Amino acid sequence: RKCGQYWQIFTYLDLQFSFGHGGGLQLPHRVNIQSVQLELYANTIDWLRLVLELMFVTIVGFQLGTEVNELVTVISEGRPRDYLGDAWNILDCLNIALFTLSILWRVQYVYLISRNTLEVPTNEYKMILEDSATLQSVQVSINSFNILICIFRMFKFYEFQDRLNILTRTFGKAWTDLYHFLIMFLVIFFGYSFLSHVIWGPHLYNYSTFAFAIQSQWEMLLGNYDYVALQKVAPDFAAILFWTYTFFVAIVCLNVLLAILIEAFGSASEPDDPHIPPNSVAEQLKLAVERAFKEGSRDPSGKELTDDMLAKVLRHFAADGIMAVTEEDIAARLDYGMQTNLQRKLPILKVLDPAQMNHADDDPAMREANRKLALLQKSTRLLQENRRLKEDLAMWAAPSGHPSVGTGTPIPS
Repeated sequence: RKCGQYWQIFTYLDLQFSFGHGGGLQLPHRVNIQSVQLELYANTIDWLRLVLELMFVTIVGFQLGTEVNELVTVISEGRPRDYLGDAWNILDCLNIALFTLSILWRVQYVYLISRNTLEVPTNEYKMILEDSATLQSVQVSINSFNILICIFRMFKFYEFQDRLNILTRTFGKAWTDLYHFLIMFLVIFFGYSFLSHVIWGPHLYNYSTFAFAIQSQWEMLLGNYDYVALQKVAPDFAAILFWTYTFFVAIVCLNVLLAILIEAFGSASEPDDPHIPPNSVAEQLKLAVERAFKEGSRDPSGKELTDDMLAKVLRHFAADGIMAVTEEDIAARLDYGMQTNLQRKLPILKVLDPAQMNHADDDPAMREANRKLALLQKSTRLLQENRRLKEDLAMWAAPSGHPSVGTGTPIPS
């Protein structure tokens, strides 16, 4: 009564028990205690929750529309297998579908309570308590499973950062070895579980069913077991099963699993390009802050370097058969004022140091590559000298000592 009076929460208790053929009570009893709130939006906190619920519905609706639009696009392009072949897309669809189902259950719950007002005190038992509690229980079950999916779905959003993505990359590289190990592990584990159920099932409750035996064997793997109780029932088998299970499962199998993951982690932690080491989150945040301040204090005489302009320069290199360039090579072929903007593009480019451009090999292909690189370096030096001369000429031509901007046209005084 106190709970319902102060917190607008009503509780009911459902006790189920069964009798055996001899008339005695069978254990265990089943007790179901459910509490429901029948005054959903009665105070300020409840209205705040309503606002958050509406925001949540909007976010889910946006994600649902985005996913449907992507699915329609790939179907219209004749590539449905590309969409269905991506495990992340399947996980996204399942996550959004469960969110939608949970919202529908919540709407049904609110509608049921709003249409069936419970007036207290009353001497009549109304089924709204049980009906609303059932809807609430189903919604909690859906949300609980969906939270687990959200945890796995978060790994998809780590792909933008190499160090955050290392766990996903580790499992990706170890997947083949992992599922073969899992087959071997399950055969051994279920074999010991079935053996334990046969030996101790008639005597111990923890092994009375095969499901309980699986749970008990898993707890034994984690160090939670009652060896004395096992030994009292079957002294010889207790020692044999315990020591062999500890050796094969707890020692051998777990160390094999660690070896697989450590090897995959070592491979996943290596960058795809040895010349571009992965950045940490702190380094990327620092770079973002520096870019923000540079944007605010950028020289208005500078020109914006777009991705299309940069791609055009790189395509010219590729057309000449040059697959590796330095920062100086790119900067020398940009317009005046774009060299500063190039620094912001370097983290996404494969740019080599000048010392890494030398190749010594007797192979004719390598000699041809070295010849092209020598010509590239020579043309870069000529372009740099040409740009320097233009800047000097513009400075001398500027009246009253005012420097010129861009192409050497003096700034009017």
